[in-house]
Amino acid sequence: MQEGRRHGPKAGNRVRAWAPKVRTGCQTCRARHIKCDEQQPTCRRCLIAGYTCSGVLASQPKGLPRQGQSARDAAASTAFAPSDDQDHQAPARFSSASRALPAHRQRRVPIRKNQDATPVVEIRPPDWYYAEAVGYFNTCLLDKISKLEAIPIKYHWPLGKNEANYDAFIAFILAYRIATISQDRRSGLQPSEADHTFHLWERLYTCVSNQITRINHEIAHLGSNDVMKNRVLTRIQGIKESVLANSVGPPHNQIVGISGFTTEELLFFYGRILHPSFPCPTELFERIIETNNLRVKIYACPSYEDFAVALAILQRIDAFQPMEWTESFYDLPDIPEVPLMASIYQLAVGLFSLMALQRAGLGTMDKAERRSTLLGLLRAAWKLEHCRDALNWPLAVVGCALADGGTLSEKAFVCKCLEDAARHVFAVHPLVITSRLKRFWASGMVNWDRCWREPFPVVG
Repeated sequence: MQEGRRHGPKAGNRVRAWAPKVRTGCQTCRARHIKCDEQQPTCRRCLIAGYTCSGVLASQPKGLPRQGQSARDAAASTAFAPSDDQDHQAPARFSSASRALPAHRQRRVPIRKNQDATPVVEIRPPDWYYAEAVGYFNTCLLDKISKLEAIPIKYHWPLGKNEANYDAFIAFILAYRIATISQDRRSGLQPSEADHTFHLWERLYTCVSNQITRINHEIAHLGSNDVMKNRVLTRIQGIKESVLANSVGPPHNQIVGISGFTTEELLFFYGRILHPSFPCPTELFERIIETNNLRVKIYACPSYEDFAVALAILQRIDAFQPMEWTESFYDLPDIPEVPLMASIYQLAVGLFSLMALQRAGLGTMDKAERRSTLLGLLRAAWKLEHCRDALNWPLAVVGCALADGGTLSEKAFVCKCLEDAARHVFAVHPLVITSRLKRFWASGMVNWDRCWREPFPVVG
């Protein structure tokens, strides 16, 4: 007994039976790591287990390069295949790792006779692109975004498959990847095989098309259903951008897509989260909407009541207390940046209302004092690098106000801030603001409506 234990195999050791690795079979069985019986059209393994069979994976014909394999490697691999006069054998296939092995050690997997040799498209698991986008965000973007937030907010997991902005989230990640690659390689933002971005562009177009199709479908069936309106609002991530674009656009040239929603519905969407590029209190965002609506109304049909309405809006703006800023749907951190941003946006919204509603009879009132105080706060905030991305709209407002009595040094400060902000990978808005302000200053005009010829996305 002792001799047997000494010379025989050790107790408990199991010898794994060797078998060649089969490259055929359905993808479902391969994912489950079981042997596929390769029945057509549905294998028996999947049928018994209740899985959806993806179909038997066919092998590729002779000399056809596989994914990730060059034509030279594909040609070299056919050298080990039997000659054409052997009817019961087919070209050999090798794994990508076998290229470094000697020829006599490379494993060849024959293809069965009469087996379909048509290349099969690889089947992605469900939510593959979404999981890939989430992984990229968490590993590559989350830290960068956190460092550029004036008011840090808790990151919420991106919306899932059944939520409204599923495709929009994937499209955002793809656009960021494309822009980063183009910036690193100093190439144009266009599909390119040289930069290996063609597949990213294809997926980006698909996601954008899916999102637009869903929005158009839901708008066509909008009606008076509040639930459907909320779904459309959730899908249109550009609600905030559209409101601000209208604020810097002339009253006769507005984005009309948001006119079908009430102020309450717009605030419902805006007030759910804190927007890093526009950390404006919801109460002041409501004053922006009211100011712009009154501005458009005065242009189309002025009346004697406009002055009272405009004055009431300005009084509500001045009554806002930055030190007491609170929100209904999220908590604000106890940091100095919170009252700083609230004060900046209170002055910017007040200055915007004062300039945009001049036709209502407000006049200039304390415009110079508001502008001077706002410039002082902007200089203080610009010293904090993580606050810079949140100042585009206030810089546009104070820049327009500088056309009436602003000094050259103040204008140079605004231009420098906007040019520095344009170094961000997605920051094209500061460059547009700078060009329009310079054109406005050179024209000699001081009216808010004359500064902006058409609406444009003033924030990202």
